[in-house]
Amino acid sequence: MTRTPAPAAPPPVGSALRLGIIGTGEIAAALVDGLGRGARPTAALRVALSPRGARLSADLAERHAFAHIGASNQAVVDDCDIVLLSVRPDAAREVLTGLTIPDDRVVISAIAATPLERIRQWTGTGPALVRSIPMPAVRSGEGLTAVFPDHPAARALFDRVGSCLVLPDEEAFATLSTASAALSSHFHYLSALAAWLRGAGIDESTAERYVRDLFGAVGPALRTQAPLERIAADHETPGGLNEQLREQWFDTDNRAALDAALDAVHRRIRGA
Repeated sequence: MTRTPAPAAPPPVGSALRLGIIGTGEIAAALVDGLGRGARPTAALRVALSPRGARLSADLAERHAFAHIGASNQAVVDDCDIVLLSVRPDAAREVLTGLTIPDDRVVISAIAATPLERIRQWTGTGPALVRSIPMPAVRSGEGLTAVFPDHPAARALFDRVGSCLVLPDEEAFATLSTASAALSSHFHYLSALAAWLRGAGIDESTAERYVRDLFGAVGPALRTQAPLERIAADHETPGGLNEQLREQWFDTDNRAALDAALDAVHRRIRGA
């Protein structure tokens, strides 16, 4: 696996980028916002937005001078060099089979649990195809986006909003996709802590503020090169309260349940 370093500041907008986005959801919006960090209106950066998700597309077009809404999905394809597919998996076949994508386009799929072979069947045999896992952090220019296979257009796009992790094969891509499915569970965990505090008599505002600050403050630890197990150990004292909660709650059965859930997501992603 190779990783390109994240830029210290937003990259210059000098290199031309004509991007078309089919399906405008939260991840697509985060990417457009990330591209817009420090960008000035310029022909070097042009983003055509799908009319799907009209309200969000309109909001993005209003905020960013380089973005506009295409008259149709086909118009978006015709007005770009790179096509980002960001539709829901259950809608992908219907949306893509109606499009004509010229062979000189690069198609980057952010469609979850949908292998390249299936995308190829729906888009035709000509365009170059790349799978990607953009995460919400692309909005702040700190996203690490996994891609397969390697393609300079994908690296050029995602290096603008963080860095790019090129994976060796589609199996590795499916495995990392599984880990990304844990993101909302992390926030549900924090929500459960706040709910426990409320149940113990703490008002909602204080509970939410305390949990946000408690976990937000330890975020920088993840920026270090220390192994995650070491970071975990550094945040508990032998015989202390953190150790007590971890041993009582995150026990063998709990860990096995997590592994089983991850295995099930992995099988779904691989189409098993």
